[in-house]
Amino acid sequence: MGQISTFSPKNGPSQAEKFCKEEIRMRNLKRALSLTLASVMLLGMMVIGSSAVAGYSDVDADDNVEAIEVLQAIEVMVGDDRGFGPDRPVNRAEMAVVMGLLLNLDYNYYVSTCPFADVSGNYEWARGWVGACAANGIVSGRGEGIYDPAATVTAVEAASMMMRALGYFRYQNDYADGFMVSTVRQGTRIGIFEGVGTDGSTPMTRNQVAQMALNALRSEMVDFTGTPGIEVNGVKVGYRAEYTSRTSTEKKYNAIEGRTSDVASGANHKGQYYVQLGEELYDGKLRLNNSATDAFGRPSRHWEYDGKAIGTYMKKELLDKEWTTEVKGKDLYDLLGADTIKNYDFDVTIDGVSIDEKTGTTDNNTVLKDGTNNSGKPYFDETFMAKTYKSGIGQTGKGVLTQVFVDNNSEDPTVYIAIINTYLAKADDDYNERKDEASFTIWSVDYKNKALVKDTSEHTVSRDVKGEDFDIEDVKDGDIVLVRVAENEIKEIIVPEILPDLTINSFSKKDWINVGGTKYDYANSAQYDTDALYQYSNSNLKELTYNVVLDMYGYLIG
Repeated sequence: MGQISTFSPKNGPSQAEKFCKEEIRMRNLKRALSLTLASVMLLGMMVIGSSAVAGYSDVDADDNVEAIEVLQAIEVMVGDDRGFGPDRPVNRAEMAVVMGLLLNLDYNYYVSTCPFADVSGNYEWARGWVGACAANGIVSGRGEGIYDPAATVTAVEAASMMMRALGYFRYQNDYADGFMVSTVRQGTRIGIFEGVGTDGSTPMTRNQVAQMALNALRSEMVDFTGTPGIEVNGVKVGYRAEYTSRTSTEKKYNAIEGRTSDVASGANHKGQYYVQLGEELYDGKLRLNNSATDAFGRPSRHWEYDGKAIGTYMKKELLDKEWTTEVKGKDLYDLLGADTIKNYDFDVTIDGVSIDEKTGTTDNNTVLKDGTNNSGKPYFDETFMAKTYKSGIGQTGKGVLTQVFVDNNSEDPTVYIAIINTYLAKADDDYNERKDEASFTIWSVDYKNKALVKDTSEHTVSRDVKGEDFDIEDVKDGDIVLVRVAENEIKEIIVPEILPDLTINSFSKKDWINVGGTKYDYANSAQYDTDALYQYSNSNLKELTYNVVLDMYGYLIG
């Protein structure tokens, strides 16, 4: 196999690239939601419905959203009128298009020189892409001029393409132990399979290809520094495999990982930046802050491209445990252990409000220590994390998400605890087209010291959301949604589950109701019309039907 040519920094796709059959058009990046009306009455209120992630109705939070949105922003993998298609399998023709777009290859030039006769007919559209990838050493055929464009691509095949783009597998002798063994071994070493979630032979989906492509963008490029050897009677003699990470002093190579070399050799200079594929291809315009926190205080990665934010993504790999019920101090002690509690730093946030040092007197501490009109004070710190502390902390409870992250890889090992409440909110008016905004009143929230804090009494606040962040064109006066708040604004809008026309058989005030023979516990922030519920006797209640609103964890919230 010959050596791969150098790729040029990518400045943007041509018109042909934008409208190729594999990748039709780029969707607008939206924060969370596409709202469709579901005109359902619930205890005298309306609800609106259906959420989307990454701007696609078929992508949800369980998919590789970070990878999908980054690949979308750089216009390598985008969707069409059907959505993104995260579960659709990727064939070898489509994989060549992905690689060609990723590496900014000139596919038009190679239409007439594609060496594979079977890339024709229904796959004529991919001929230039396959030819370009073949000429640059990214793909190879099955033999005898066959590429097999319709066959689904496997993780091993895709990883081989990605690693060739990084500079690996320049010579056939690199596959001396067999194609699969050699590819899996090297891919595991550099992390190309991380988060992909498939075995070596199962067909890959678009969701998985996006994740592998993102892994490649974050991986170091290499140069061959071994010995090519010579051919003697058809046998390669003297070949020595060695690949060395590329380094450079240019600042653009500080855009993604920012790692510097700690060794010095002829090809690797101490103190210089390692060169990631994404830095080389996008000339430093694709940038990653790997030490960010999101609005809720969770350790995250923040991506931007060409000066514009792509998004902030929670580090799922650091998540140790999460609860949606009350969390006691003893629970945290049992999870973390005494040594971690003593030696690690702690970063605790409640709806994005950070709890400062336990001896601090900041505004945040003052707010969170205020238990007025609240069921307990939300403030807590390491002193509450003891095996003898069997009370709830942080106003946690049913329907409250508590997530614990442990980062022991940094210079300052840190435990992050994020407590995130979900609240009912009601649209104050129809969508305002002139201002491109909608306003919502949020229950169980108060505004104190420039922060939104939980208050389960009758406090409410009103906040606007903008069309650039949410698809709100269909919002009508009185519509109900679930929201999460941080940084003094609505950060997420979530559709509730509606159980229509149920009979309330019995209830316990502020605890549970039995409807249609099924018991539902109240969410910690549940709101309801007391006049509509408690003025009736159990006998009268049985003569009525109600629509019950559940949160995403199955608790009654309205």
